[in-house]
Amino acid sequence: MSMPTMQLFSRLTDPNDQVIDIMCDVLKNAYNPALSNFFIYRDSNFKTYLCSIVDSPDVYIFYTCDNDSNQLTGFVIFEVEGQSVYLRNIIINHQLAANNIGSRIFYKSLDIIKNERSEVDILQLDALGKNGGVLNWYLSIGMKINRYLYWYDITDLFKNSAPPKSNTGGYSNTQLVQDAYGFTQLTLNGQEIGSLVQQKYLVVKTTLTQDILSCIRHYFFTMSLLSVCLISNEKLNLLLIERAAHLVISLQKLKTKE
Repeated sequence: MSMPTMQLFSRLTDPNDQVIDIMCDVLKNAYNPALSNFFIYRDSNFKTYLCSIVDSPDVYIFYTCDNDSNQLTGFVIFEVEGQSVYLRNIIINHQLAANNIGSRIFYKSLDIIKNERSEVDILQLDALGKNGGVLNWYLSIGMKINRYLYWYDITDLFKNSAPPKSNTGGYSNTQLVQDAYGFTQLTLNGQEIGSLVQQKYLVVKTTLTQDILSCIRHYFFTMSLLSVCLISNEKLNLLLIERAAHLVISLQKLKTKE
């Protein structure tokens, strides 16, 4: 039996390309379920968002297909911001992919970006801590951890409390705001508290003051939320779901390791 090859390596630029549907389906189930419920990939609006950015000059999406079956074997999503390029996703179908296909997609994509964007010098990415093999691979090519991002399940702070006595009083400065892609943000006095995913899960991205806790508690019951997650740069005494390492390296120091 012949091994899959990387002959079909393409850049995604067409928002009508059918491969977008495949990528969206793959991303829904690519991560730990305890965490992926809080990822926008599970939200029905993610496809709208992805279609809107594929032709952006700052977004680089590459994918590979098996040369014989034409099935998707892997893809990467990079985004350029100033002098940095961020690796947003790298997904490999290990059942179809040949050995080292992940590193080949990674390096080939970066070579294209470096050739097109001479100003880009820094690579940044987040590696989930529970996938130790992936983290170790990035460390082996010279990347350094400069901080951690902690994902906490704070559902019990609200589930174990009594429902608010009133659904109307005291929340006139709180709003649910939809962005251009259909994602919903919860705001208090114009400050974004967090984002709703699938209208069932709230991802909180700010410090938990008493006002914010009261606001979340109100919406936890009025919207019948299933879970609330807090993303923090600090290590807290809360139920940890996942710890992600933020890694950085100069592209000039990046080691080739296939």
